[in-house]
Amino acid sequence: MTHRGDTVEALVLDACVLISLTLRHVFFHAAVHGLCRLHWSDRILDEATHNLIRMGHLDRAGATFLIAAVTESFPGARVTVPEAVVAMMRNDAGDRHVAAAAVVAEAPTIVTVNLRDFPPPALPPWAIEATHPDRVLLRLWGRYPAEMAIVMQDMAGDAPEGYDPWEATLYALRRVTPRFARTLGAFRSAVPGP
Repeated sequence: MTHRGDTVEALVLDACVLISLTLRHVFFHAAVHGLCRLHWSDRILDEATHNLIRMGHLDRAGATFLIAAVTESFPGARVTVPEAVVAMMRNDAGDRHVAAAAVVAEAPTIVTVNLRDFPPPALPPWAIEATHPDRVLLRLWGRYPAEMAIVMQDMAGDAPEGYDPWEATLYALRRVTPRFARTLGAFRSAVPGP
C-alpha cells in the first residue's frame, strides 16, 4: 500500500458512483493504494444502497453488509453533515447533501455522473467542483501511472472465472468512463502478460 498522507486528493463519491460495482471497486482499490482519500455521508450510502435494492442488485441484507464493509474498510471516509450546512448549498435541492459532504470533508472534488445537479456557479464559494468519474480516473492515471496500473491489475483479478480479466474490467468501464477505458486498453495492448 502506498502512503501519501494529505498530498492525495480527497474525493466525495456521489451515490451514482457507488451504485456502479466497477466504479466503486476502482475507486476503492485506488484509495487502498493511497492514491486518493474517499468520503461520503450516511445519506449518500443510504441513497446508493436504496437504489441498488430498487434495481434488484442487492437485497436488504446485502445492503447492510455493503454499508458495514465500506465503513470497516474506510473508517475515515464517513462525514457527518449538519443540516445547517446542507441548507447553505445552492446546487440541485436533491443533491445539496452531497455538496455539503464535500464542504465538511474539505474535499475539492465531488465524483458524479450527474454534473447538471452541481452547476459551477453554485460551487465556487466552497472551493469544490463536480467532476465526471472519467476525468477523475484519467487524472489519477496521469499522476500515478505505475500505481494505477497495479490498481487495474488488482481489479482484473476480481473478474469472474471464465472471463478474460482485463476484457471484463474494460467492458464494464467503457459504459461510464470511455476515455479511461481507452487509456487502459492502450496500456494493456502495450504491456505483455496475461
